[in-house]
This record gives sequence, structure tokens and C-alpha cells, in this order.
Amino acid sequence: MDTKNTFRYEWKPYFVAIIAIAAAAALRVWPLHVLGVRLTWLTFYPAVMVAALYGGPSASLLGTFLSCLAVLFLLPVFIQQPFIRDSADWLGLAVFFATCTMISGVAEAMRRAQAREKQAEAERDRFFTLSLDLQCIAGFDGYFKRLNPAWEKALGHTVAELMAKPYAEFIHPEDLEATLAQARKLSGGEVVISFENRYCCKDGSYKWLAWTCYPVPEAQLIYAAARDITERKRAGDEIKELNRTLQARAVELQESERRYRLLFDDSPQPMWVCDQETLAFLEVNEAAVRHYGYSRQEFLGRTLREIRPPEDVSAFEGYLSQRGHSDHYAVATRRHRKKDGSVIDVEVYSYDLNFAGRPARVALVYDVTERKRAEEALRTSEAKFRGLLKSAADGIVIVDHSGRIVLLNPQAERMFGYEPGELLGQHIEILVPERFRAEHGKQHDKYFSSSIHEMGSGADVFALRKDGSEFPISLMLSSFESDEGPLAMSIVRDISERKQAEERLKKHAAELQALNAELDAFTYSVAHDLRAPLRRVDGFTGLLLEEYNDALPEDAQRYLGRVREGTRQMGRLVDDLLNLARVGRKEVNLQVTGLGSLVQEVVAELKREAGGRDIEWKIQSLPFVECDPALMKVVFINLLSNAVKYTRPRQQAIVEVGTVDKDGQTVVFIRDNGVGFSMKYADKLFGVFQRLHRSEDFEGTGVGLATVQRIVHKHGGQVWAQGELDKGACFYFALGVQPHSEPEVPSDSGKETHVAR
Repeated sequence: MDTKNTFRYEWKPYFVAIIAIAAAAALRVWPLHVLGVRLTWLTFYPAVMVAALYGGPSASLLGTFLSCLAVLFLLPVFIQQPFIRDSADWLGLAVFFATCTMISGVAEAMRRAQAREKQAEAERDRFFTLSLDLQCIAGFDGYFKRLNPAWEKALGHTVAELMAKPYAEFIHPEDLEATLAQARKLSGGEVVISFENRYCCKDGSYKWLAWTCYPVPEAQLIYAAARDITERKRAGDEIKELNRTLQARAVELQESERRYRLLFDDSPQPMWVCDQETLAFLEVNEAAVRHYGYSRQEFLGRTLREIRPPEDVSAFEGYLSQRGHSDHYAVATRRHRKKDGSVIDVEVYSYDLNFAGRPARVALVYDVTERKRAEEALRTSEAKFRGLLKSAADGIVIVDHSGRIVLLNPQAERMFGYEPGELLGQHIEILVPERFRAEHGKQHDKYFSSSIHEMGSGADVFALRKDGSEFPISLMLSSFESDEGPLAMSIVRDISERKQAEERLKKHAAELQALNAELDAFTYSVAHDLRAPLRRVDGFTGLLLEEYNDALPEDAQRYLGRVREGTRQMGRLVDDLLNLARVGRKEVNLQVTGLGSLVQEVVAELKREAGGRDIEWKIQSLPFVECDPALMKVVFINLLSNAVKYTRPRQQAIVEVGTVDKDGQTVVFIRDNGVGFSMKYADKLFGVFQRLHRSEDFEGTGVGLATVQRIVHKHGGQVWAQGELDKGACFYFALGVQPHSEPEVPSDSGKETHVAR
């Protein structure tokens, strides 16, 4: 609501109500005081009605309330007697209150009716503006009073130019007298249903317009709608020319029936001749028989009414009554029904003919069903396009070859900070920062000068808002053809938040990289610093045992042996830590490597270390993969040595190496029949220094599986395990990006699988 109306509806209605009631009270005191207490409420009814009509129900209710206060408390003071004396007076008060409430309701209904009328008027204005037909309001004075935009598109004149002169100046001289005659009819209140004349275009050419006019004499106005029928007239002229040609050859056709049959029967379009009075078919050609499905005899036993859908017959009768069979030539769009019941849209060109001595009409029929469907599909497609454009989550901007914005969606307007419609017709460079405009112009010209416009992949560039601020966008570019030529469509997405997130991720990654480097350096330094004291402890305890072995008590010798074993275990831990740190620092050198050859090398080494144990090796065919062969050998050394170690209690040890396929990904597994582990502690398997068995039973440092996990992760893969206590274990790994779901692999235990990522 504008400022004026806001001001009015905030306080004016109530002020008017107060003034009206005050005026009524004053009149009741003087000069109507002579009435005494009689007819008290009649004085206030007009005041309440004024408040209701001006301010609506709120002001009316305020007036009612003030009237009651005045009658009950104020007026008795002036006339020295109460107005409410008995139950009848109270009843009058109740009737007054109820009547005023009804007045409030009626006032509100009137206001709502006015609002609906305004809305209907707005809808009519919208229809008037958006209509493809030429809509106008003309005065009896010969001037246009209002025109819709279709006039500018049809004739080329601006609306101002058309309204500045009498409309007679735009009419073809040959049509002027007939047009003025129709205008006189309209001035007399007669409705003109169908009238045609020619209007001058701005380029000097003329267009045929078909008019439907409705006069409003009391307003001295004519409401009219016109349709451009130039193309139809041109086609009609062609048919008329054909008619004149046929008439010129009428004598020849009468002399030679064969020549007439050649013209009629061999026409590729359906043609027929019908009686002007009865509308019965007198003759049909073969094209009509083929197209409609009726035999020639069936056609000749019917009339024009019978090939129309039942619902169209009444309209056809109305057309015939208006035409009166007097039009020598006519073009009409109709619906016809074939023998199989299907309905088709047709254009019928007909003219008078004397057939066998009786008045008849010959008709040439064009089936335009497919064209109608195509037009409807085009309208539907355009509606869907605009709907998709409006509902798209990203901004969409469409420009022509000159760089002018011809269409954009609300999301783009909001993104760039413009009001609706403000960007239409503007050059696209209004959205490009100044420093990029020269290069943008070159790219634009290059894009439209090329005969092949390919879909552009998402490019990150900068855009300019209305307030002058720049922001990063992701841009997708494509093109399509239109009636106005090639158009370019840009799909724009604001990536400010993504860019900020990327910067935060880069900073975080750099911090993590520096922290990992510091951690690796610290681990390497600590491991190296531990070597020297460990060697000294091992050396001195060894000297004690060699030099003073006989002099030492048995317990002391045992203690020194435990010290030496602890230092060696500590040394192995240091070595494993150094290996783990080296794996973290080492760059992956990818090569195509046969996993089978790596496994064979590791198995050969383990056989020498097994000391004659009975181990059955089941090695399946392994694939060639892209990996770092040195690191991958470390993986097999750790996994296979674990299999050998934890099958030591078995009289017959079995170690199996193979692959399974999961969603096209190769998964390698190492299975053994050793002591296994409980899945309850599986989350500790790949942690540093995490062991599930006592060191007294099985030696180890708890670093091997952590090393395996780090190597697999450096290859972009994952490693996991499954097992059951005293029933063996199986370790799996896959290189490359893997799905989060666990692969279905063969398992003897059927237990759940733990995945380490």
C-alpha cells in the first residue's frame, strides 16, 4: 500500500467516525432536543453508516460504541433526563447495536466487492496486454484510446504514433469508405462480428486485419479485437487466382470430362463438390476417399453435417445462417470426423461452382492436424521452458549475438542485485568487472562467429553486482537457435562460499602437512637418539655376562639376560618406527607390477626362515596392478610373516593368497588357519603398538599392521580384516578408491568384517 493510503487507513477512518458521532450527538442536543428521548437511535444511524462507508467495519464498530456511550452517559447531561428508562429502551439499544453490526458487515462486503472488481480489472488489463491479437479501444471521435503491444509488433508503428492520428489515416484508401460505414454502424450501437480491412505498416506495406467490434454508446467507445490475416488472405488470393483460372477454363472442362477428372481426381489433397442448399456430396475425389475412409458411395450418401463431430454441428449451422450461402469464396478452419471416428483439424478452401446445372461448391481440404499438434507442443514446450527457467536453482542469463540480455530468471536478478526487469535489454558486460571486459568481448565475438557452439564446461570467473562488488561464479555456457538467431545461455552459480571453504581447506591441509612433517621428523629423531643408549646397554650387559659370568649369581645372570632381551626388543621397535616414518615420507612411485612375483619373492624368504615347518602355501593367480613395488612388497612381508607366525601352533599350517572381485574392483586376501583373533578387538589391529596376543606367546612390536595400513592408504585404498578366535584370520586390501560398503568375500567363519580406512 502506498504512503497516502497507509496514512488514510491508519487514523482517518476513526477520525471520521468520531466526527460523525459528535455531529449526530450535537444535532440530538440541538436543534433536535425538542424530540426529547424519542427516536434517539435514529439520529445516530446515519453517522454510523457514514463511518462504515468511509472507514469500513472497524470505523463502524467504533461509531457504534461511541453512539452507545453518548446515549448512555453524555446526552442525558444535556437534556436533563435519561434515555434508557425501561426494557423497551434497552431493546432499542440492542436493535441499534445489531443493526450497526449489520451495517459494518455490509460495508465490509462492499469493500471486498470493490477489491474483487479491481482485481478483475487488473486481470483484464493483463489479458489485454499479453494478447497476441490486436486489442484496442477506440472513440467515436475516430481516435484510438488504448492499444496493446501487439500493434507495435504487427504494424511497426509505436503505440504513441498510432494514437496521435485518426485511425482512418492508417487505413488503405480502398478500404476507407467501407471502414467508415462500419464505424457508423458501431456508433449506432450495432455490433460488428466480422469485418476486414487493410492497415498501413511503418515500412509502407499493408496488412489485412479481421475485426470483431463491440460498441459502448454511453461511453462513446468501441472495444475491438483484430487478427492479422495477411497470410490467409495471400493464400486466399492464390485460391481466388486458381478459381479465376478454373473459370477461364470452364468451357474447356465442359467439353472434356476427362480433363476435368484429371484435375479433380488426381489432386493429392481431398476435394469434393456439394450442393449449396442440401449440403449433400455430389462428387468426391480419390484423395478424399483414402483420407477419410469412406467409400465413394458412402460419401455420396452423406452431407457435410455428417462428417462433423456432433458437438460441432450447431456451430456449423450458425455459420451457415450468417454466411447465407452467399460468399463466392471462403476459407475456414473446421473439424472433420473420419469413418473410424477419429477427429482431424482441416483448413477448407471453397468457392461457388455450377455442377450439372445446379448451384454447388467445390472444396479443397488440407489436413492440419499435425500442424496444430506441433503448434500446441510448441506452446507447451515454451511454457515448460519458462517454468523451468523460473524454478531453476541457479541463475540463468540468455543473451543475443549483440550481447544484449533478452531473458533471465529471478534467481539471476537477485544474485546480481537488480530489480525484476531492470537487466532486460542491457549489455551483458554490465555484469562483468571492468578489468575483464576487453577479454570478455573477444570471447563473445569468437563464440558467436563460430559455426559450432559447444557446451562450455564449468569455469570459475568473477562477476559484478549492481552495488559494484565482485564475487566468484561458476559459469556454464551453451547456445541454441531461435527466431531471432543464435542465443547464448549462461548458467551462473555463486561460489563465494565454496571458494572460502576451499581456502580454509588449503590452509588446513598445509597445516596438517607441516604437522605431519614435524611428527615424522620427531619420530625419526627420537628413534635415532634411542639407538645409541640401547647399543650401550646391550654392550655392557653382554660384557658383564662374558667377563663375570662365573662370579655372578644365577638370578643376576637371568636378570641381565632379560635386560639384553628388552634392549633387543626395544631396538626392533625403533627399527619398526623408523620404517613406519620412512613409509610416511616416501613418495609413491607407481609402476605396473605383477603381485604374483612379489608374493613368490616373499614366500621364498619366509620358507628359509620357517626352519622346516610343514606349511602349505596356496597361491592363486594374482593380477598386474599399478603400485609402488617396494612398498607393496613390505605389505606382503608383514601380512605373510604374520600368517607364518600365528600358525606356529598348528601341525599343518595353511596360508592362502588370492583375489576376489567386488563391483569391478580387485580385492587381495591373505588367509591362514592360525590362532585368529576376536572381532571384539578388531579396531586395535592397525594401531601402532597395538597387539592382541601376549609377547611371551608371539614375538612382535605392533607396528607391522600400522605400516601395512599406511602403505595401502598412500595408494588410495583400504585394508580390513576378519577372524575368529582359534579359527584363523583373513586380511583384505584393495588399491584405489573403494566404496564404503564391505565387499562380499569368501570366509570360513562367516563373522562380520572390520574395515580399517
